Amino acid sequence: MFDNFDKYVDRTDISIKYGNKGKQYPGFSVREDAIPMWIADMDFACCEPVVKALHRTADQGTFGYEDPAGDRYRAALCAWMKKRHDWEIRPEWITQAPGAIEALDKAIEAFTEEGDGVIIQMPAYGPFAASVKTLRRRVAENNLILDEDGFHIDFKDLERKAAAPENKMMIFCSPHNPTGRVWTKEELERISRICRENGVLIYSDEVHHDIVRPGFRHIPIAEFDPENVLTAVTAGKSFNLSGLHLASLIISDEEKRARFLEKRGKWFPDPFSAAAAIAAYEEGETWEDEVNQYLDESLTILEKALPEVLPKARLAAAEGTYLAWIDLRGYGKTQEELSRMLVEEAGVIPNPGTQFGKAGEGFIRLNVACPHAVLKEALARLKQVFG
Repeated sequence: MFDNFDKYVDRTDISIKYGNKGKQYPGFSVREDAIPMWIADMDFACCEPVVKALHRTADQGTFGYEDPAGDRYRAALCAWMKKRHDWEIRPEWITQAPGAIEALDKAIEAFTEEGDGVIIQMPAYGPFAASVKTLRRRVAENNLILDEDGFHIDFKDLERKAAAPENKMMIFCSPHNPTGRVWTKEELERISRICRENGVLIYSDEVHHDIVRPGFRHIPIAEFDPENVLTAVTAGKSFNLSGLHLASLIISDEEKRARFLEKRGKWFPDPFSAAAAIAAYEEGETWEDEVNQYLDESLTILEKALPEVLPKARLAAAEGTYLAWIDLRGYGKTQEELSRMLVEEAGVIPNPGTQFGKAGEGFIRLNVACPHAVLKEALARLKQVFG
C-alpha cells in the first residue's frame, strides 16, 4: 500500500524546497547532499485520479476564459466536508482565492482598518503576521503556553486581547502550524464564545484539516458560531497540490461574503487547479486515508528515535499536520548556532523557529512528509551531530 509513498521523486528542477536548498539560510554553507525538510509540502506523487484529471484538462486543448470552479467543485467540497468532518456547508457559502494567505489579505482589508489589531496565537505560521504588518494593522500576540503536557491556549490573555476595542480580528490556525495541536471541542467553543462576545471576527486557517493522527478529530470552529467565522480550506496540503494555487473561503454570512468578494474582485481559478481539486475530493479518499497512515508512521519513527538522536530536545505532541515542532533550547545554543549545526554539519534543513515569531526562538519545524528512508537518513545525520 505504501509503495507510492516510499518511492523517491526527484524534484530538483521543479521544487522550491529542493531547487534552492539554502533559501532559508543565506550565508550558510549548505551541503550539496543536504536534505530539505522545511517548506510545507509533501514529497509524494499526487494520487492517480488527480494526475488523470490534469491529463484530461490538457487534452481538451483550450485554455480560454472560463470559471472551472463552479457547481461541481462546490458540490465536491460540500460532500468532502460532510463525510470527512461531519460539517454541513452550503454551495453558496464557498468563495475562492489563489491561496489561504491571499484570502487572508483580502479579509483583513475587508473587515479591519489600518491601525486595528489582529490577534495571532504565537508561535505561528510566519505569513500571518507578515500580512497583518504589510497591511498596516498591528499584531496582538496571544502566546501559546508550553507545559509538560504540550501547548495550550492562554485563555486569560486571549480574553484581555479580545476585550481591547482596537482588536477586530483573530487569525486562528487549526490544526495549528507549527505546533501540530488539534484543538478540542471545549477549546474551540471557548475561543468562539470569547470572540463573539467581544465582536472579534475569526479568520480560521484550516488548510491542514485533513492531516490528523489516529485518536484525534479536526472540528471546524465555524460549527460553533458560523456567522462569525471565515474558514479557509484547500486541497493543497491534503493532496500535495499547493503549486496549483486554489483555496476556498467558506463564509455563511451573506453580508460578510459580499464584503469579502467586493474586496477580492473578479477572479476565478485556472482549469488545472479546479480539475485537480475536484478529482481529489471526488476520488481521493482512499489515498488520503493511506497518506494519513503513512504520516502517522513517520511521526512515530521520529518520536521513537528522538531520545537517542536529539537527547536534549523535546517534541511537541504531534496531533495533526506533517510538521514536527522540536524544542532545542536544552542545548543552550543560539538559533544561529543551532542552524549551523543542523545545516552545515548534519546536512538537514528545517525551518528555524524564529520564522514563527519570538516564541519560536530555540525551536525548529521539521517536515516529515517524505519517504521513510529519507527521514531515517536525516535522523542518522542528526544523531552524529547532536546525539
